[in-house]
Amino acid sequence: MSPVELALLGLVAFLTGFSKSALGGMLTPLISLGLVNIFPVEFAIGIQLPMLMVADHSALAVHWKNWDLKLTLRLILGGLGGIYIGSQLLGVINEAQLKQTIALIVMALAVYQISIRLFRTRLQSRTRHIPDWIALPTGLVAGVTTTLAHIGGPPVAFLLLLRNTPAKVYVATMVLTFTVLNWVKLPVYIQRGLLGRDLLLLTIGLTPLVLIGAFIGRRIIDQIPQKAFELVILALMVLASVLILI
Repeated sequence: MSPVELALLGLVAFLTGFSKSALGGMLTPLISLGLVNIFPVEFAIGIQLPMLMVADHSALAVHWKNWDLKLTLRLILGGLGGIYIGSQLLGVINEAQLKQTIALIVMALAVYQISIRLFRTRLQSRTRHIPDWIALPTGLVAGVTTTLAHIGGPPVAFLLLLRNTPAKVYVATMVLTFTVLNWVKLPVYIQRGLLGRDLLLLTIGLTPLVLIGAFIGRRIIDQIPQKAFELVILALMVLASVLILI
């Protein structure tokens, strides 16, 4: 691997930690798109998983026990089925199809995020009691998308929004859910050949950069003009997805 590629992976590690702490993982889809444009797709999604796991555990310590445990367990249970479905898809689609799938998922995510910003007040004002069992199919969808592209957050975020979940509970539930699901994905990725010994060793070397990014993210979270920043990220996500698809 060239020095330039190593430097790029170092930047990815830093941004992964930073995004998880300061932006709720907002940069993760853009990171995924960037990686699949530079590296082979299987390498790109393989190397992201250990970085995300390190960032998850860093965030877990900050938000410890603030989660809705019953809802989280249902999300995880549904997510297990989703991971199984996603793992089967990984075995039957080729690299070009996987790259296009990631682009489509990211574009759908961007449209979803824009819609939420436009209709957040209307959605919340019309919210009725959302039964707990809805977390099972929500987790199923999240399990599929997180297995294919590490983008399982939107379905869960939408459910939590409709339930008017308090901010601390929202973040902690997201963190705990994906901490567990990412651990479940680990043996799946190893079995599929997406994550081998060399890749794990490389990621271990990048771990300090993930932690530094997480530390800096926690320090400056209140100083980021988040709405403007998120709109820029969403625009970049749409642009990057379109470039891949054409």
